[in-house]
Amino acid sequence: GASQTWCLWQTETRMHDFLSPRRARRSGMEITMDFQYETLEKNFDALFSRTGRTLRMQTQSPEAFAAWQQEAFQKLKELLAEDVFVRTPMDPVLLSERDCGAYVEKIYRLTTEPETSMPTAVLEPKQPAEGAGTVLFLPAHGAGMLSYLEHPDYPQLIAGSHQSRIEAWKAGGETPKTGSLVRQLAEAGIRVVIPEPRGIGLRREKRNQGWSADVAFTCSHNEQGRVAIAMGTSIAAMNAYDFSVALEFAKKDMHEGEKLIAGGHSGGGMMALYLAALHPEIDACFTSGYFYGVKESLLDMPENCTCNYVPGLWRWFDMCDVAAICAPHPIFIESGRVDHLNGASGLGNVTPQVEQLRAAYACEGAAEQVTHHIYSGGHGAGLTDLACLEWVKALFGMKNK
Repeated sequence: GASQTWCLWQTETRMHDFLSPRRARRSGMEITMDFQYETLEKNFDALFSRTGRTLRMQTQSPEAFAAWQQEAFQKLKELLAEDVFVRTPMDPVLLSERDCGAYVEKIYRLTTEPETSMPTAVLEPKQPAEGAGTVLFLPAHGAGMLSYLEHPDYPQLIAGSHQSRIEAWKAGGETPKTGSLVRQLAEAGIRVVIPEPRGIGLRREKRNQGWSADVAFTCSHNEQGRVAIAMGTSIAAMNAYDFSVALEFAKKDMHEGEKLIAGGHSGGGMMALYLAALHPEIDACFTSGYFYGVKESLLDMPENCTCNYVPGLWRWFDMCDVAAICAPHPIFIESGRVDHLNGASGLGNVTPQVEQLRAAYACEGAAEQVTHHIYSGGHGAGLTDLACLEWVKALFGMKNK
């Protein structure tokens, strides 16, 4: 007989009569998928609206906020569970040392678990600035620690990083600035410790390894993340654990009363928020290109890297809630005006989070400790316009030269 076309959303026929393609071919039917059976856009949006952020910050009074902060701290520790990791002596091994003029660059290997090592760079100023402490700088996606160090043996990493920054500034109609914050900090007399994250740079898995331009900026987070989730953990949890080892290492050579700041750009900023929330001994933190409402920037853009996704996190917190656990410690938030990761609303998905964070800090009498800097460029231009450098120097009580 004549071929029939069945539209799955229009027919009243019993579903089992035509859902099988084999049965459809035998009966001469052609199935067309005119209706979209999506899950992300509607189902997860509804799920987030219904069950998301059940442990949102409580700012009705200082007492309510203090009680919430303790509960939120414990919940975040549970979500980034360290109980799956095996603590072991870090046994620092010096791998290389390089004179960089105003500072000396040393690269160590730290043991974080049995059979697991983490390269960690330390930039030690030859003449430390008076009052300067230590910055624990956490790398983002890219070529890892070596690209931030602008190591001369890897010119392709320097070129790739600079090109990314140039394009990001041009997106905002600005003259490009390409300076490396970690080098600027060290040249200003500030000690910088840079641990390599899992899955990036020197810690990529075998199929992503190599330093040619086509693979140097790849990462292994998808592979690591899938296995981590099946084992009850996540990329963020693994890095939070490893960076706690780096924190312990950074504190070893600090003098009493010195301040320690954790910070980073993009995924490094994400980890700075987690680390500062989990470790009250961190005196302040900064995050660039990573502070916005999770629904628009992560749920609605699931093409983002697996490292952004912590099982169960959004059922309890939005981003401002995690940051509020850090109160009253100073926090510097940097946003690009045309950063695509801000979400569909742009800065409209950022400023409400900042305002809620300020309300939380106000409960501690510390609303002024929340600094929000907006630059005109895109995502990759973060931390290159000196605003964060000046904030760090001011926090350390350093005089501008």
